[in-house]
Amino acid sequence: MSCPLLLHVINSRLVERLQQTGKFTRKLNDNLKQLAVLGFHEMQMFVSQNKEDLQSSTEDLVNRQDDRPMETAVNLREDQDTHDLQTCSQINLTNLLLLIEITTKSNQKVSKENDQLIIALNRSLEGMGVGSEKEKYQLGELQEALAQAHMLQSASEHWRRNLKIYDMNVRSTKLIDRRGGYQRSFIQDCVKKTLEKLSEPKNSNG
Repeated sequence: MSCPLLLHVINSRLVERLQQTGKFTRKLNDNLKQLAVLGFHEMQMFVSQNKEDLQSSTEDLVNRQDDRPMETAVNLREDQDTHDLQTCSQINLTNLLLLIEITTKSNQKVSKENDQLIIALNRSLEGMGVGSEKEKYQLGELQEALAQAHMLQSASEHWRRNLKIYDMNVRSTKLIDRRGGYQRSFIQDCVKKTLEKLSEPKNSNG
């Protein structure tokens, strides 16, 4: 949406909206990538952990991220790390919940900024004429930008729903992990089967 051609046909306020939306969207994409890596890592750790004295490599993975909010969030629970009742799995799942929360907030920023962008694009479209060829071209550019903004709106809603479900699932797993016993073993088996499916080679022939 921030292509040079489009910037010629919109006012400075709209340019600012486009740039802000792009900035927040890139940040969200980075957070989603981090979440995918950390989530897969935690699945592996959860399946392999059966004793409370296992060492966690999750802290090192999280602290290597350049995201300041992530570092701040992790620092908030430093005192919890030394708690005798806090198992390795509990620490890992807590870290995952923190990153889900950060990603959710990032998605909220994208949604809010994109809503304002859609309003601004609609206003620009309402004020345009369609007499000359140039005006028709400009109209087409703005309509394309609006279509992309609506696509981003749908994607943001998709992530809002899925992050909420992800958060609920991790919290449930965290509770079951704390209780231990048969339920924990059952969840471990489910996660293990999921990992096996993810590790299966894709059939390119369909």
